[in-house]
Amino acid sequence: MGINARYLRIRPAHVSQIVDLMRAMPLAGANITTPFKADVMPHLSWIAPEAMAIGGVNVVVNDGGRLLGYNTDYIGAARSLAEAGCELGRCRSLVLGAGPAAAAAAYGLRAAGAEVYVANRTHGRAAALARRLGCCAVRVDELRGLLPQLDVLVSALRADANMLHDVKLRPGQWVLDANYKRSPLLEQAHAKGCRVVSGRRWLLHQALPAIEQFCGGLPDMTALEAAVERDVDCRSLVVSGMSDGSALRADLLVVDVANVKAIADEEIRCAIGD
Repeated sequence: MGINARYLRIRPAHVSQIVDLMRAMPLAGANITTPFKADVMPHLSWIAPEAMAIGGVNVVVNDGGRLLGYNTDYIGAARSLAEAGCELGRCRSLVLGAGPAAAAAAYGLRAAGAEVYVANRTHGRAAALARRLGCCAVRVDELRGLLPQLDVLVSALRADANMLHDVKLRPGQWVLDANYKRSPLLEQAHAKGCRVVSGRRWLLHQALPAIEQFCGGLPDMTALEAAVERDVDCRSLVVSGMSDGSALRADLLVVDVANVKAIADEEIRCAIGD
């Protein structure tokens, strides 16, 4: 985009460090990842109504020291399905999970006109989410009978948490998994002839409005697509602690300087694998 800027990953030790860093460095904006999406909200100056309803913030914009919270995850979920040809206004859908990503997906689908069910291993959390967003909560043991009647399935669970391992998917169903890599659920969906939407499309479509908030313009989608598909080689990553002179040139900035290597190893495993 021709902007003199850097985008890096910062690993704070606790949530209050996020807002302190944004004001002190200062940062123009930040994407907020799990587990901070809900916890950061009390520290912000203002929160968009959509983010309040969802109960999580994934974008914070620094407006001269005022930190403004937004949620673009709901946009990403709905747009990635619509891009693949799914007409959400005519769909019955199920969202798996009850955290901020699941809440964003449920909000986005409902805003697009879909009928939305929510299921979670802890039913009470699914019920609370459904009440907040005007959806319908279902128990895990009800999924076997419900799933064949649905058009869309969205999973906001960890890659190794497949609630549907013994439930049959129907060929032609739309399946969107928030995970960027292959998961047992996606393997199951491919095997059953479902129309699978990659979690990377969700990632891209939530990024577009975030970048617009940070930079005042939209990036080239082709460049974004090429970047997100490019494999990352951990040997080329620059990892730094806050006190290091190379902090602003780092790919990963670690606030807990005493544990830089352990945290870097953990982050690399999560992003790239062993």
